[in-house]
Amino acid sequence: MTDRPIAKRDFQFGTEAPGQSVKLEICQARRDAVGDWTALIRITGLPSGPIEQTAHGVDSVQATQLALVLAGTYLYTSGKAPGAHVFRQVPNDDLGLPVTEPLRELVERRDPANSQS
Repeated sequence: MTDRPIAKRDFQFGTEAPGQSVKLEICQARRDAVGDWTALIRITGLPSGPIEQTAHGVDSVQATQLALVLAGTYLYTSGKAPGAHVFRQVPNDDLGLPVTEPLRELVERRDPANSQS
C-alpha cells in the first residue's frame, strides 16, 4: 500500500519573497507490520534535498500529530545560508506547525510575533 497524502502545504525558502518552492505532504496514518501506527512526511525543495521520515504513535491521531511536529522541526531548522529559512508568504512568518518546547525559543527568536508570553 502506498502512503496517500491527506494534507499539503506550500512554503518558500530563502531570505526574501519569492523564495525557492518547498512542499510538505503529510500522509494518512496507517498500521505497520507490528500493529503500531505510522504517518509519513515528505518535504521537497529544500537545498539539503528531499526528506521522507515516519512518525510513530500509539494510534492514528498521535502518529499524525507527531508527523506535524516532525515536519515543523525539519522546516524551522532547515536554514543553510545566513538568514535563509523556510517561510509561508513573507520571511519570518509563522509556518503554522506545532513546535516542541526546545524549538520554541528558536521560533520566537525568528519571529517575535509568535512569542507566547
